[in-house]
Amino acid sequence: MKKLVSVTLAFTVTLLVFCTFSVSADASDFQVENGVLLRYSGNDAEVSVPEDVYAIDDYAFADNTKLTSVDLNGVSIIGNKAFSGCKNLSEIKGSDHVSSSGAFAFENTAYLSGKSGNVILGSVLLKGASSETYTVPEGVKSIAPYCFLSDTKLKKVTIPDTVGEIGEGAFYGCSNLTSLVVSESVSYIGGFAFEGTKYLNDYNSDFVILGNSILVDYRGNASEVTIPGNVLQIGAGAFYKNNTIENVVIPEGISYIGMRAFAECSSLEQFSFPSSLAVVAKEAFADCTSLRKVLIPDTVEIVGESAFLGCTSLAQAEYFSACDIPAGLFAECTSLASVYIASDLESIGDFAFYGCSYLREVSVPDSVRIVSTTCAEGAEKLTVYANKDSRGYAAFAAMNVKVTEIGDADSNGNLNIRDATFIQKASADMITMNLSNRLRADADFNGIVNVRDATKVQKVLAGI
Repeated sequence: MKKLVSVTLAFTVTLLVFCTFSVSADASDFQVENGVLLRYSGNDAEVSVPEDVYAIDDYAFADNTKLTSVDLNGVSIIGNKAFSGCKNLSEIKGSDHVSSSGAFAFENTAYLSGKSGNVILGSVLLKGASSETYTVPEGVKSIAPYCFLSDTKLKKVTIPDTVGEIGEGAFYGCSNLTSLVVSESVSYIGGFAFEGTKYLNDYNSDFVILGNSILVDYRGNASEVTIPGNVLQIGAGAFYKNNTIENVVIPEGISYIGMRAFAECSSLEQFSFPSSLAVVAKEAFADCTSLRKVLIPDTVEIVGESAFLGCTSLAQAEYFSACDIPAGLFAECTSLASVYIASDLESIGDFAFYGCSYLREVSVPDSVRIVSTTCAEGAEKLTVYANKDSRGYAAFAAMNVKVTEIGDADSNGNLNIRDATFIQKASADMITMNLSNRLRADADFNGIVNVRDATKVQKVLAGI
């Protein structure tokens, strides 16, 4: 059995604007940002959530023992452990719009412990009635994380086509669960949803595919793995801690790679993303310590935090996605030498290159407007290549990071006519450029080194 790990998506919101809502005399008790209630600090027994709030963040009310009643006022999303430890909370009102709940959102509350049978909040099944044969009730669209945790009575489960989401660990440890019917309408299955069940342990294929063509688990031990062509998603934790896989072929058609899908696959050396891929979730390849190279194509629309955290053998990365570089993307990649960025992204997040002690070169496009002051902590050898009048150039210079004007293709530290000639020769296939040359030569950051880059260098030299 795989080790139980938390791979739950946190409802973390980037700080953009601080919003204050005038909803009652104690409005200051609510810390709200962009429609997300981050924390309630009041002492009232009965609380009405501000009407403009659509989501309640992780731990927002946690361990508030004075709370007895809460009016959600149309909230849709409830985060992990949002009301955990509110032991006197027995009444929840205004919950009709709740469509998603995080892990253990209502653990140790009178509301949950005081009810037997099914507990449904909005369209979310928070707690399922314990029985040998179970069918998810009508109206349920989402099964909350750990909803049936370690229910050893459960033997047969039917999940109808009204359900679209099965949360992380939903049936974790249901050791006697042998029969499972999952509708194709299920489009998301959280990590380890069926871990520790007889159904999974006795599955007769290396690839466990459920719902809408989701690869839930890989149970084989081959070093070379080709994912079946009918798979549309690689689910959270599907290959987690598989130490035998060295090469994986990800076919066209796959659009989503889930959280920690390949995390801690210590032997994984290579793969390539298909053009159909849209999402790489948080920590998807974290601690893949044998991985040496990665190319993120421009088709990728979302890249999660720390996706390649701790990939200590990763030497080079090419980033063509227009998605902003998230926090910790390449943190602690101690062999990383160069990162080629050729895209329209606008920001570089916190600790993106943290601890990259070997990092020598990063290209920063003109589109970058926001650079975290912590993004290059521990990258003492870094040189950034950017246009001199760009915000990226100014931001890194202000952090005392060495910045050189883009176009220095021959890497002599000076932008001159020889660089334009170097680029022209490469365009005519007279010389071959390595990644480092390409990184410096791509003066227009379009991902292609050609005569237009040479022309741009010439214009800069001419003061045009």
